[in-house]
Amino acid sequence: MKKLILFFFVFLSYNLFSQTWDFMYNEDFLPIEPYSGGRHEYLRAKNIIAHNDEILICRKGYENVIMIYNQTKKEWRNITLDSIYKTIKGEHSYTKYDFEEIREITFDSKERLWGTTANKILCIFQDTTLVFNQVYNTEKNQFLDITHIRDLKPDKKGNIWAIVDNVVTVPYDPFVSLCKFQDSCFVTVNSQKKVAPFVDGLRLRIAFDNFGKVYHTNSDTLYILENDEVVKKIAIWDLPEGRSYFSSIEIDKNNVVYIMNTNMMLYIIDGDNYYSEDFALKSERLLAPQMKSRAYSYMSLDSNDNVWIIGSITPVLYKFDTNRNWTVIDIPQPETATDDFYYKERIAIDKYGKIWIPAQATLGTFGYGIYIYNSDTTISSVEQPSIETAGLPDVWIRNLYPNPANLNATLTFFLERNVSNECKIEIYNTLGMKVKDITEQ
Repeated sequence: MKKLILFFFVFLSYNLFSQTWDFMYNEDFLPIEPYSGGRHEYLRAKNIIAHNDEILICRKGYENVIMIYNQTKKEWRNITLDSIYKTIKGEHSYTKYDFEEIREITFDSKERLWGTTANKILCIFQDTTLVFNQVYNTEKNQFLDITHIRDLKPDKKGNIWAIVDNVVTVPYDPFVSLCKFQDSCFVTVNSQKKVAPFVDGLRLRIAFDNFGKVYHTNSDTLYILENDEVVKKIAIWDLPEGRSYFSSIEIDKNNVVYIMNTNMMLYIIDGDNYYSEDFALKSERLLAPQMKSRAYSYMSLDSNDNVWIIGSITPVLYKFDTNRNWTVIDIPQPETATDDFYYKERIAIDKYGKIWIPAQATLGTFGYGIYIYNSDTTISSVEQPSIETAGLPDVWIRNLYPNPANLNATLTFFLERNVSNECKIEIYNTLGMKVKDITEQ
């Protein structure tokens, strides 16, 4: 009886999964009357999140600065610059244009909406908006101005945390600080001197596990805190194939930590075990050889702890499941799009498992609308190169490159002569179609 050896390749192709996608065009939910210069209103999304049954989108440069879509009612509403400005309590010198670019948004345990501008944190609740532009730096024992906000997240109890740049002006002494909202102000918990250079795709992010620990990244270091004290530091160089800077971090229900660097290398921290996955990185090199495009990538977890990754200008969505298998899903280009590459800004996964991705026509400028992918309809899994030897230990692969493959791939394998007549060797693509039978060769 002949043994079958299968080699699985990722042949990058287009329009394979387009039936699982919906696309919500700007005209479906934005005003269509001409704006200045004869142009219509564009999406200009800066962030997107899912909360309960709603999708919230932060925008830049328009009066309706936060768009909210209710999936049950299938209705849109918005939060305007005026509604934020007019509900600020107390004396202030702000204008409404100080809030025209909301970047990070989230909710706390009291269902208050929190958001950030470049250097302000907002708390929006019913008819009141609170503005925070300072942080109490415990190292300097004084309030310092917030100069930049990196991330804003609620922990498992709904407490609000942020990463902010803050600075002593004389003498000049800049800090990057993890801080927590308590006693009506933000207080630093872990501060480092600001020494990181500007790097495309570098983001400082916060995540929380189920044991109450706080994780946050700063350039090439992951800090783990318990009871507001740093209990562990992990440098990116400590991880397998560790290099560059951290970009995104997510933690699943089993406290497995997923971290992506600025090159789309995925690192996995499972207790004391560290792993790395370079599948998305290699794929992006084929799809976007200019390399810089990979710096603008985003990662999120769904309710089943699958990891979803997207590059900003590449035409695919990556899924990394709990069995450490990769799936590549083609993203169809909008029918009205004229750009060779169309940028995506952030990624959100709702409670139904649908994935929402704002589509930008040019980086950070305009937008076609929103991609919506139903992840329940995923039909193909892409595995790392593997063989079914069925008890033939003298069959092994020496090299398989590149993988993912485009049109050509080099495969080097070894067969003992005494088993060569017992093997049938075939190459299949991810749709189960036979590409080549190389048994006779």
